Amino acid sequence: MLEWVGKYGLAVPDLIRHHVGWSKSREQLIFRFYGEGKDLVLWQARNFRAGTTHDNRFFTGGTPADVIAAYYSRTSTNTACIVEDCISGICVSHAGIDGIPCFSAAMPLKKLSRIRQLYKNIFVWLDHDKFPEAQKMARQLGMLGVHSRAIFTLDDPKDHALDQIQKALKL
Repeated sequence: MLEWVGKYGLAVPDLIRHHVGWSKSREQLIFRFYGEGKDLVLWQARNFRAGTTHDNRFFTGGTPADVIAAYYSRTSTNTACIVEDCISGICVSHAGIDGIPCFSAAMPLKKLSRIRQLYKNIFVWLDHDKFPEAQKMARQLGMLGVHSRAIFTLDDPKDHALDQIQKALKL
């Protein structure tokens, strides 16, 4: 597992800072999101057990449509980037922009409306095969009054070096 996160430029302190834990018995990396009062409101587990199929790689507890799960940059920002997965969200936050995983390639309009109240600028950077969905989300955010654009690359944000992420996220 450490080798896997390491290939994205992340280390144990990054995981601890972002409430990511490891279940040895389940062989899962667990991404946790807390609400007010330190209540766990959403979690996602990524399986590393040998023989796990693509369809059984992730398990989610809570309702992603109801929770704005975010990885905050170390500096205050009015810009966010919606990404598909948690590791991409963490990588984006290291580039100085809040990373918001959508846990898929879509996000309900009601949730987009809530997110737009928090940010002036929102990028949408999904997998290359989900670019039409990214464009749709960016258009919806634009209609809600946010400066937004979809980003197209062949690889996930997590597959890019920090300087490449920063370059892609220029306004």
